[in-house]
Amino acid sequence: MADNLAAAAHEPPAPVEAFSPDGSSGARIMMADDEQIMMDLVQLFLEEAGYSEFIKVDQPDRVLEVVREERPDVLLLDLVMPGISGFDILEEMRRDERLKHLPVIVLTASAEAETKLQALELGATDFLSKPVDPSELKLRLRNTLEAKAYQDQLAYYDGITGLPNRRLFIEELDWAIKLARRHEHKLSVAQAGLLGFSNIDSTLGPEVGNQVLVAVAERIQSVIRNSDKLAGGEDWILETSLSYVSAGQFSIMLPGMHTEESASIVARRVAEVIAQPLHIEGEEVVLDSNIGIATYPGDAQNAEELLRCASGALQQAGRKGSGHYQFYSSELNERSRRRLSMENQLRHALERDELVLHYQPKVDVASDRIYGVEALLRWQNAELGMVSPDEFIPLAEESGLILPIGRWVIEEACRQSAAWREQGLKDLQMAVNVSALQMDDVMFFKELQRSLKNNALEPEFLTVELTESQIIDSVRENTRLLAKVRSFGCRISIDDFGTGYSSLSYLKQLPVDELKIDRSFTENVHADSQNAAIVTAVSSMASGLGLSVVCEGVEDEETLAFLKRTDCDLWQGYLCSRPVNGAQLYSNYLENEGRYLPD
Repeated sequence: MADNLAAAAHEPPAPVEAFSPDGSSGARIMMADDEQIMMDLVQLFLEEAGYSEFIKVDQPDRVLEVVREERPDVLLLDLVMPGISGFDILEEMRRDERLKHLPVIVLTASAEAETKLQALELGATDFLSKPVDPSELKLRLRNTLEAKAYQDQLAYYDGITGLPNRRLFIEELDWAIKLARRHEHKLSVAQAGLLGFSNIDSTLGPEVGNQVLVAVAERIQSVIRNSDKLAGGEDWILETSLSYVSAGQFSIMLPGMHTEESASIVARRVAEVIAQPLHIEGEEVVLDSNIGIATYPGDAQNAEELLRCASGALQQAGRKGSGHYQFYSSELNERSRRRLSMENQLRHALERDELVLHYQPKVDVASDRIYGVEALLRWQNAELGMVSPDEFIPLAEESGLILPIGRWVIEEACRQSAAWREQGLKDLQMAVNVSALQMDDVMFFKELQRSLKNNALEPEFLTVELTESQIIDSVRENTRLLAKVRSFGCRISIDDFGTGYSSLSYLKQLPVDELKIDRSFTENVHADSQNAAIVTAVSSMASGLGLSVVCEGVEDEETLAFLKRTDCDLWQGYLCSRPVNGAQLYSNYLENEGRYLPD
């Protein structure tokens, strides 16, 4: 029994539409009987009929607890059990608003009509006599599930949009909150209200109004379908879901999101897609929206209260005008406003010439000569000051601004490299960081070729760096993309190695040239035996695979002395230089004749 309960605890209840025509696929069958062998026998009969999800309870005093926790689609309930009878359980269930309509098929060995009549009066859906006939069991269960599916469709789904209604949304949200509490996760609820919808209904007619609702529902679905990837940390077992809860209002459940910023990103995307004009029956329909957001556990501890908080935040957003979203929490509103302000400033950073590249040398371990540089993006804003890359790079990726910014970085890095070559720095390698979003952009490869050609830069002097985690997200697809970059003649480097899978096995599949060991492993490497072992082993194995090895974060002579005893090829860090602008790097290079010179 424990195994069945543990498995069921990690699965959300199946939606009505998941049932197959005979009711078997997706149906969650719960059996309550003090005789384990009887439940095993019933399960065997039902597995032959195609059922696969079972919850079995052989302790009568736990039946109600498990029913409330697991929410099965149907309960097979033995009437005669020690301590608490099936009659007692059935009576209690029918007094519980949430369990009032759950189908219950009672099992009894009694042939007395009075016993069966009593069970039906207490609310039993059907009954079966013991010993159970397999054919009759399958027939009664199929009919019960078909009736439930029809009733649920009427009770739980909106007739216009086909989306779950408020009642089902509350039940699903209650389920999600229990899981979030168990796994110590956060979740958010976004309440989106359509502005001007009542005018459309009254002026263009209810038929057009219905079509508008369907179209808006489809648009919101298209946005939130891709929003689960914003959930941070480990995989979450529930997906983002949409419901139509009242006239012109949609509720969105965002489970597993570890940051409120993720919820605000979804809210902005929903608002943007709602604002796009609709063309229905020759009419152009333009809607706007406001969105209120509440979070668990910060704002509320249960489903009803969380939805009320989201509705309250929606009303607050409406006081600002149209097209706004609002958190229920004032603290989250302030953080969201700063983030939105930063995003707006970042959109203008290119045209205002606020972005600049700084360069950090990469030094050859054996010769102490500067082998190349890594281009590092910096943002100096008049209002925000010098913004940390750790703050604005993730924002650029989430908002899509990384695409135009990434194009500028590659063009500027190629321009600077070409300029240095004209000044005599002919063998200096240039490395640029590229995000997975850039690699997925269809224009990336054309723009890369164009930048190389425009600046007359030989491709072998440009290294494209991607982090290990970005590559591992989709090894097969990224292998193809990296091979295409390499076919241009550019070099490929894996940055932050060791922070992801920490395995060299996948490197044999990837067309890469260089491996950069993350600074977390080089820190204090001369005194930390574990870090020393990792750096030595990775350097040796990578060298055996024909890869150049770069150690990041070198800040003292002791670390450099250790690296000289390994197979490490290059190093990078403050011991040589902090990132500096192009003019300063050129000056330092000339002053030191292209070498790292220890004090």
